[in-house]
Parts: sequence; structure tokens; C-alpha cells
Amino acid sequence: MLDELGATIKAEIKKLPKYQQPAAILILDSEFTVENGELTSNLKLKRKIIVEKNSGKIALVYQYMDGAGRPAALTFYDREIVIAY
Repeated sequence: MLDELGATIKAEIKKLPKYQQPAAILILDSEFTVENGELTSNLKLKRKIIVEKNSGKIALVYQYMDGAGRPAALTFYDREIVIAY
């Protein structure tokens, strides 16, 4: 399933102009909800909390980035992270 997801993401990103292509994508296995504290009651993202909870995963994304600011490869890690270019 992850291989198919990665292939789909990669194909869709290639359709975008270079300046619109994300440098990396982080896909988590849990939803942002009010109950877990990642959304307000108005369903707005609590970015600071999301970053705090996922700081290790975000750091890993940057670790995989090469000098040009692009991911070195399509990578799956811990069944949660997809880095696509």
C-alpha cells in the first residue's frame, strides 16, 4: 500500500511546475483532532503543538534532504513518513 501511495504522490508532484513542487511531504498515521489537542474547537490547526508532537519526524525529513533542498530519494520510514520529490 505504501509503495502505491508513494508512486501516486511522485506522479502527481511531477505534474506540477517546479516552483510549485513541495520539497518533501510528511504523512502521519493519525488525524489531527480536537480530542488529541491538534485542532481548536473551530477546527483550526494548532501548529505549535503539531510541530512539538512530530519534531523528531520533521527533523528526519530535513536529515534526508540534500544540499539543493530536495529529498535525496523516495523513502518510507516507520510506516509513517513519505518523502517524495
